Amino acid sequence: MRTEIAQVLADLGESLLLHRVAGGAGSRALYLLRSLADLDHALRAGKPSDSYTVFVRPELSYRGQASSALLELALAQLVGDAELVFGVLAADGPELRDDMVAWAPDPDAVADLVDWFAEHDGATIAFGPYPPFCSDDPAVNLQGYLPDPDGTIRVGAY
Repeated sequence: MRTEIAQVLADLGESLLLHRVAGGAGSRALYLLRSLADLDHALRAGKPSDSYTVFVRPELSYRGQASSALLELALAQLVGDAELVFGVLAADGPELRDDMVAWAPDPDAVADLVDWFAEHDGATIAFGPYPPFCSDDPAVNLQGYLPDPDGTIRVGAY
């Protein structure tokens, strides 16, 4: 899978990685990979059975400083059944910090998003539609799991 990820990075320049923690009750982390060293960084954060999904299309296409103008753009995208993911781009590594998900049908989504933008005012952020991590299509994402020390792959509950 490393060869395929290297090709995605060569083609796109970056790729979003979703790390889901086995037995973590929905715990996850997002990484914006720009190199295989970033992938290695993300893998070191995992434990056996953790799930890693690398998206092979551009994701989180909205970028900029958190501001009222960018908030308005985000709110305009939060319609229908849209689900958006937001994160602060870290200067010191590939992990997106303080990420959140806003789902349009949630009655608290707008207030939560306004609060998140206020908390991160001026920070460099990225957001976009939550990517389809359940897809089995390799044209959408590449899926892998960290093996046990003996090499056995055990899919966990995420």
